[in-house]
Amino acid sequence: MTTTFADKRKFYRHPLCMPIQYQDLISKNLERSSSVDLSEGGMCVLGNRFIAKGTRVQVKVPVGDQIFQIVGQIAYCNRVSSLDRYRIGVEFLDQTSVFRTKLAVQVHEIQQYRKRVSSEIGRDVSEEEAARQWIEKYAQHFSSLF
Repeated sequence: MTTTFADKRKFYRHPLCMPIQYQDLISKNLERSSSVDLSEGGMCVLGNRFIAKGTRVQVKVPVGDQIFQIVGQIAYCNRVSSLDRYRIGVEFLDQTSVFRTKLAVQVHEIQQYRKRVSSEIGRDVSEEEAARQWIEKYAQHFSSLF
């Protein structure tokens, strides 16, 4: 699933800050980090070290008690001197990775919705109730983003 320069503007970039782990599949170095944003074509993460373009990585996205695993390759790695870190673009290689990422984000969004609604109404909203409400309110819009 090669992404061209024109694709970068075609895919909506969904801002998303959540904890992730990624691992270079050659050196097996595991890094804990956070995502910056994601799209149908890939995701951007912050990293502590340079990774060469084309390097294959496995990204683990923990959401609740599940870990979504996505395989991709590095599309770019640019140093952000003000943060002393790197902005790393991970390109998805297949539709399964796209689906897994979309599912992970949806679960994360529902969890955030549940916390917000529980706080607003002063009682704990069940996962099932939050999921049902979130799907009714946001699923159609969310599906159009990917």
